[in-house]
Amino acid sequence: EILSDPEMRKAYDYYLDHPEQQMQNMAEYIRLSYAPKTPVSLAVLGTLIFLSIVQHVNHRWRYDFAFRQLQRDLVFKRRVNELFQEQYGKSKAIKNAQAKKLKEEIGRGILERGEVHYGGDGFQLPTYDRLLLVQCLMLPYKVPLWFLSTLRWVVKYYILQMAYSKEDAAYVTRQRLGYTKNRWHFEGEEGQAKWLEKKLWTQEGWDAYQEELREKEREALQSSGALRRKKRLMARGEYFESDDDE
Repeated sequence: EILSDPEMRKAYDYYLDHPEQQMQNMAEYIRLSYAPKTPVSLAVLGTLIFLSIVQHVNHRWRYDFAFRQLQRDLVFKRRVNELFQEQYGKSKAIKNAQAKKLKEEIGRGILERGEVHYGGDGFQLPTYDRLLLVQCLMLPYKVPLWFLSTLRWVVKYYILQMAYSKEDAAYVTRQRLGYTKNRWHFEGEEGQAKWLEKKLWTQEGWDAYQEELREKEREALQSSGALRRKKRLMARGEYFESDDDE
């Protein structure tokens, strides 16, 4: 083994030349004897592959679990039944088991097309581009793109003070609202246009929107407070309907 391993042979020759350095020779022997034989690159690659497999299985499980919960939603079930009737009508050739499978396919298609939106990553279809291994492999491509995009943004909107393009205005609006791409897509053109009218990418528009939210919150608190007072008075028999209440 000593002769076949270059590093071990080198350490052995050093030991023959310097036998008095017992501690150093022993430490070198232990390092060479118990050091991992697998290259670091292969170990990292194996770890990424393993984590990516676990990640994909987890994504698939969460998606299937979320879909099973969604199938209980009345609005979703109604939409599935509508599409089932449009596509297959009341065909007697379709058995119950087959109809159940076809409805499940229709339901998954509804989610993939973004016809309905439900919060949470569990409702996003698992895709390979979200895996850790793929993300790492895409880094050499994504980092330069991110740098160029950031540079373009700084030059265009901070240095030259240009007006936001429609795409960039939509991006800032989506970011400020905390919407995912799927959530923004679900708004549709009409819903997106309403958000863009608020000009949330500007500080004035954002401040106005925040004030609008605070005003709605105050109105809700006042309404709930008035309702609680009315219930307390009715419970004590001290509340009487008046013309102002109608």
